[in-house]
Amino acid sequence: MDGDEDEEEIESELEDMLEQLAADETAYEMGVPRARFRVTYREGRLLVIHWADVLAEQGPVLTLLEDSELEDLLIADLAESRDSEGRWELTMRLLTADEPSPPAEQAILDWASDVGYRRIWLPGRVVNLSRRQGFNSRVKVHCHNCGQTWHDSGRAFWSHVVKQRSFPTFCRLCGADLPVWEPDSKVAKGVFGASDRR
Repeated sequence: MDGDEDEEEIESELEDMLEQLAADETAYEMGVPRARFRVTYREGRLLVIHWADVLAEQGPVLTLLEDSELEDLLIADLAESRDSEGRWELTMRLLTADEPSPPAEQAILDWASDVGYRRIWLPGRVVNLSRRQGFNSRVKVHCHNCGQTWHDSGRAFWSHVVKQRSFPTFCRLCGADLPVWEPDSKVAKGVFGASDRR
């Protein structure tokens, strides 16, 4: 009997998941932005991770964030859609603060520009973006978990970044989340990205 109940529960969960996927797809086709990333900015560091259903969007967690004394903390969701010409754009939904601080806003604008977005809808205004980094630009990121620094550049790397609209988000050595990649003017020694080994 317990087996039947378990089977019914699994079937119900699958039906719910399929309904949600269908609703997401319908919304996407109609041009309604869907959450793609969660961004966190604190103490001068921007972290961008892929959005997941397990992330808090409401309830007591957000009440704690509103009452927090961490004035430099910004957490927001970035929803993705396409404009009438098929170009990718983002819409920001803040979870903390009434508006992003100037440093947090600039960090988000720089990241969105680098990964290929053409427009971002911020609270109260729209910003048109243009690419900051060219295919020959070299970028780096430091993993704060294992301490490794990664470097990459070249057409293959940048084509992948723009196609995915995201820099690599996790360390290939330890698996930890990586902060946003930054311009690198120095020649890397030691660990290289895929395009450096060619």
